[in-house]
Amino acid sequence: MYINPDQKINEEYISENKESIAIIPLITKSPIFKIARVSVPSLEKILVDTFCDNNLLQAYKGSELKIIFSNVFNDYSVDIAKLINYSRRRNKEKELKDFLIKNKIIEKDVME
Repeated sequence: MYINPDQKINEEYISENKESIAIIPLITKSPIFKIARVSVPSLEKILVDTFCDNNLLQAYKGSELKIIFSNVFNDYSVDIAKLINYSRRRNKEKELKDFLIKNKIIEKDVME
């Protein structure tokens, strides 16, 4: 278990171990909900965190990230407002919007 690991810890220990647990600080106003008194991240939070994290989730970048987003948007109901609002809190709103439009995951007019 690692608390707020940096890139070096990730590269040397976490990425090689399939059973590592990384605990990172929760962004304020993160979209979460409770199931039996346990906080669970929303789908929108998982997507934005996957998009934003360049350290722990490096394996899910590039074409893999496009596939993840395409599959999620095809198979689940994604709250676009919640997704964009949380990406704004992570200072990645423009980048996420550009990614979604460029990869034809959503239409440009949906973002306006």
